[in-house]
Amino acid sequence: MPALPFPPRHRAARLSLPLLCLAWPLLAAAAPPASTPAAPTLDQAIAAQRAALAAESPAATPMGQALVESIRLSELRLCGPLREDRVDCIVRLESGLGGAYQTYRFQRRDGAWTLLPLADLAPPAPSRTQAQALLRADLLLRAPRLDDTEQRGRYERAAASLIVSALEGCELDRAEGRVSCDVGMRLPKGDDQATLRFVPQADGTWRLDPPR
Repeated sequence: MPALPFPPRHRAARLSLPLLCLAWPLLAAAAPPASTPAAPTLDQAIAAQRAALAAESPAATPMGQALVESIRLSELRLCGPLREDRVDCIVRLESGLGGAYQTYRFQRRDGAWTLLPLADLAPPAPSRTQAQALLRADLLLRAPRLDDTEQRGRYERAAASLIVSALEGCELDRAEGRVSCDVGMRLPKGDDQATLRFVPQADGTWRLDPPR
């Protein structure tokens, strides 16, 4: 494994990049906002969900039907880019049993948004360019805090040259709405890979969330 510009004491068991270490507090580094993709508003998403529930077969028991009808869409956190007439969004669902985040796929039909009955969708995730900007900003913020001149220089060089070469295997944390992805990175001393967590923002940007 090539040497990285980070102190060894901050290395996590799985992640070789200390900027992901548990000791650091949550850092928010906004990625450059992209153009807003066509996506439903919260009211349109709610209407699409209600129409989908109404079109389903009724539950076997009155209690089951009441539970289905109690499910409501309370938050439209972030939507990915529009692909043809479809867009994937991270939403929060509430019911009498609690709440959870989920990925919904909406389709534009005859000027209105409809909810497609798909399960286990991969969540929207930052692009490689967005993830790269977040990581570089993270390193630039950390560098001035270092007392060791050589170590600070390694951070600064990494911030100027780090390239995100891959971003895949993204999963949605249903409890908190964060997205975890396996990220490949090219650094001055060689390649590295880590699992990063990103927090989606309502304006379409992302925040980097180092593990606790």
